[in-house]
Amino acid sequence: MDEPKAITVVLPVYGSFGPVPALMRDLTVAAYALRCRGMHLDVLLLDGGSGEAGREAARDAENLGLPLEVAPGPAAGPGNAYVDGFRRVVDAGRADLVATLDATGRHDPTQIPHLIDRLVTSDLDVVIGSRWVRGSGTPGLSPSRWALGRLADALEVRYSDLDYKAGHYRRYVLPQLSRLTEAAGLVVEKARYFDVLGVVSYYLVYKLLRQTDISGSPMWGYDRVVVPVSRALQRVLRRPPLGENVLLVATKP
Repeated sequence: MDEPKAITVVLPVYGSFGPVPALMRDLTVAAYALRCRGMHLDVLLLDGGSGEAGREAARDAENLGLPLEVAPGPAAGPGNAYVDGFRRVVDAGRADLVATLDATGRHDPTQIPHLIDRLVTSDLDVVIGSRWVRGSGTPGLSPSRWALGRLADALEVRYSDLDYKAGHYRRYVLPQLSRLTEAAGLVVEKARYFDVLGVVSYYLVYKLLRQTDISGSPMWGYDRVVVPVSRALQRVLRRPPLGENVLLVATKP
């Protein structure tokens, strides 16, 4: 494709918005790099929460000189927010290229100029950045951190219909939750997993068998069998590598 002159980043924000300030700073870096090449970058933030994320992002963007528009995100979630963002960009005729990010901090905004270079030089319509493809990676990623990332994927996929009914936005693993807590300006005092065996039983009943209610018989079996054994394991494994629940205690500095 021809070199774009205007790029809009569609950024849905749902749930925790701790990484948003860092995203604003990194997007400012990307905007500066593109501006040096005669390209303009702006951000369309879809706020799916109370509006606090959008207000905080707007303050940061104004201080950084980053063009930012905040719009309410649809209640249906981030997937619909991307579609809504695309529609807004097209209807406004505001850009000839759209980039997408999520607000978890797992996407690096400073890579946007490199992705645009690849798009133009290879005459492509779409480029997807991934740290898992050949030739890519994460600087400083040790084998243990790689394995932990795979474990995180496995635990997050346990999100079930019961979680949705309970009002849970997502499931977190310990390093991810600790990182988000610290990004929010808090100090993590204690963080660990508990209920080791609950991981398997919950996945079996509420993910694979797709149970959407907590009935008497599963709870009886869980309380009489799983909990006692899990407690015994917890006494042996003082810091288990996984668990059904996460305990995190944080304080204000």
